[in-house]
Amino acid sequence: MNEKVAIVQVKIPHYREELFIALCKRVPGIKIFHSSYLSNDGLVESLSFPFSNEHVNMTEVRGFTLQKLTKQILFDDYNYVVLGLELKILSNLLIAVLCRIRKIKLIFWTHGYNVHLKEKNIRFFVDRFVKTILMRMAFKILLYTEYGYKELIRWRIPARKIIILNNTINEKLYEFYITKFRTSEKIIGSDKEKLKLAMVGRLTKAKKIEILIDLVVLLRTSYPQVSALIIGDGPERERLEALAKVKGVEDRVVFYGTINEPESLVPLLMKADMMVQPGAVGLSIVTSFICGLPFITFQDAGHGPEIAYLKSDCNGYIGRSLEDIKEWIIHNYSNKERMEKLRQGCFKVIEDEVKFEYFIDRFVSAFQ
Repeated sequence: MNEKVAIVQVKIPHYREELFIALCKRVPGIKIFHSSYLSNDGLVESLSFPFSNEHVNMTEVRGFTLQKLTKQILFDDYNYVVLGLELKILSNLLIAVLCRIRKIKLIFWTHGYNVHLKEKNIRFFVDRFVKTILMRMAFKILLYTEYGYKELIRWRIPARKIIILNNTINEKLYEFYITKFRTSEKIIGSDKEKLKLAMVGRLTKAKKIEILIDLVVLLRTSYPQVSALIIGDGPERERLEALAKVKGVEDRVVFYGTINEPESLVPLLMKADMMVQPGAVGLSIVTSFICGLPFITFQDAGHGPEIAYLKSDCNGYIGRSLEDIKEWIIHNYSNKERMEKLRQGCFKVIEDEVKFEYFIDRFVSAFQ
């Protein structure tokens, strides 16, 4: 494929590097424009990437972002331009309009509408109105999952423009280590005393990790040696460590910091029995399912589109309250057959819906 494609990102997080490597192999004319910077939460691990990319300057003013890349994209003969659809990124809005004028094929890579806007106020209608105009202008829309698809159709976005990617990570990077640690000694749900919960992600307020600490406290009555493995880092870590101490479970809640490498992450997760993410769900659900861990979260927690993969009582559970989740865990963990069925439900999602190769195929299909 000889198409020339510009993909614009604010920054390149570690979990996107494999995607861009694969895309650039399939479409050699791709170039990634970004304004990546290192931070203490492990989201961006490097500023040197093994694929075609260009770092551009970025300005942030009062919550709005402006990347200085208009000339590089619009006057370098690109056939396609792939943009995010966040209204706060003003440079993307400008490029979208100019692409329309210059007849460059515009592709939005997006969640769709802002699902966090529940109340139908001015912000809600501005979001829907502006994004509807932009998506109708677009050549294609790359939707993360089916999560926002029905709303796009209700707002009369043509279905022929929409490609559902089923956002994921490269499961093959985990396979060797999973095989190595999947031993006959690991009998799911066999030891009622040693229930292990895991959480993977950045330690931010949106993740509501204090609820996981409360869950450990509640479960101690049934499982005296219950523990939680918290894998990640961020601005909330110090507060959460102090909270675990106040709750008397500092020896039960273990903070491991950021671990992104499969060879280090898999051994930890293979010791766990379930993944619990009280707050906003993202790609951690895919990691959970790759490792066969049933995934647990709460309703109405401001989830990302990956929540579409979670089916209650099939591969995890969406709970109504802390007590509800506690009872669900006790009910299921005590039954080996039920736990194995949940595990198989996790593997089925990866095999049937969210394999990395499918993700790449769907992405590349936008350029055909």
